[in-house]
Amino acid sequence: MYYEDEKIKGIEKTNDNFQNHTFVNCNFENCNLSNSDFSGSSFEDCIFQTCDLSFVKIIGAKLIDVQFIECTFRGVNFSETSRLFMEYNFERCILNNTSFFELNLDKLNVNYSPLKL
Repeated sequence: MYYEDEKIKGIEKTNDNFQNHTFVNCNFENCNLSNSDFSGSSFEDCIFQTCDLSFVKIIGAKLIDVQFIECTFRGVNFSETSRLFMEYNFERCILNNTSFFELNLDKLNVNYSPLKL
């Protein structure tokens, strides 16, 4: 599935399968996507604001210029994302028990987002 210039607001899609989807210039606001599977998906120029992304699966996902604002992440393994495309920003996010193991973090910006490992 391919989505471009979409504004997605207030959806509850927990435990859903979004594998191999492409999202370009999409805005997600107040969404609960916890426990969903985004493996193999691509996000480019997307913004997630006030979303729950706890325990999402992102194996091989591409994150290109993605912003996360006031989002909740628990148990997310960012080290499983595509290592070729990694440009993402966290602003005022909860990053509890997330992993960035062996990732080059040069293009990672974390502003006012506490990490609890």
